[in-house]
Amino acid sequence: MVDYEIRLWCVVRPSHIKSYLLLGDIELTEKANIKLAKQYFEEALKLDPKNIQAKHNLCVALADEDKLEQSESCLLEAIAMEPKPQNHLLQHLEIIRGRLHSRGRHTYTKLKNVN
Repeated sequence: MVDYEIRLWCVVRPSHIKSYLLLGDIELTEKANIKLAKQYFEEALKLDPKNIQAKHNLCVALADEDKLEQSESCLLEAIAMEPKPQNHLLQHLEIIRGRLHSRGRHTYTKLKNVN
């Protein structure tokens, strides 16, 4: 019922980014509907291309689809969006790179402007 109300809110106020983030979170974590979750996160990014939370959530959805290279690229983009990246972004990148490494797929893209 809650997600119906949030969807309705998106119709009434289509520029309300937090509604798209919440719907994406519900689809990703509660319903395991990665495809729809990505659509909501992408919609949030259309409204605010610099929204770190939407970008990070999209990166997580890509990882959940086992699209690790895309998830890594997405995380690098998210990290580049901030002058001082949040620790959880760096930690998630480390996890993705660990998964890639364990599969024999190595990445060597260096991070810029990370202290």
